[in-house]
Amino acid sequence: MVAAPVAAALPALGAMSAKPRPFVLQGERQTNHTTTQPHTLNKQERNLMAIAKIKFILSQPDYEGIVDIAGYGINYWARAAAIDNTGPDGAYKSYTVRDGYGKDKVKVKITRAGMERAIVNLLTDQKLHNRIMNPIYQLVLRGEGSDVDAEVGDAIIQQAMFGEVIYG
Repeated sequence: MVAAPVAAALPALGAMSAKPRPFVLQGERQTNHTTTQPHTLNKQERNLMAIAKIKFILSQPDYEGIVDIAGYGINYWARAAAIDNTGPDGAYKSYTVRDGYGKDKVKVKITRAGMERAIVNLLTDQKLHNRIMNPIYQLVLRGEGSDVDAEVGDAIIQQAMFGEVIYG
């Protein structure tokens, strides 16, 4: 988990700087969220801030795997979903999902880049249960997508469509 190395390094870093610096996540998104729980840090550690950079590129096989498995997880709220624009090599180009229950009946085409942004946003927001977050950590930090199941795929698709997880 990310929190242990960060928390372990904080006391050593605190000795280097008496003035706290703002926490900024550079890359796809900037945030004020930290990777450790505030109640586990002492006062000196809470005053120390850090800069973290996330560069995440979703592989084509992981994109296709998430699209395939998400179809089993989104069926309780999505009215329709379809793989679009398969290329001559059979690679998926985008995934169109139509919300069947919301009052606005949203239809969104999700590309690999859109899914990358959604995954980074889920990682930085850290609003979901560890059951969902652990496979996302593995995907972003280790490039390992084998733990992404229908429930995690559902959360990723909702984040890509609505900017948040609104169902389930």
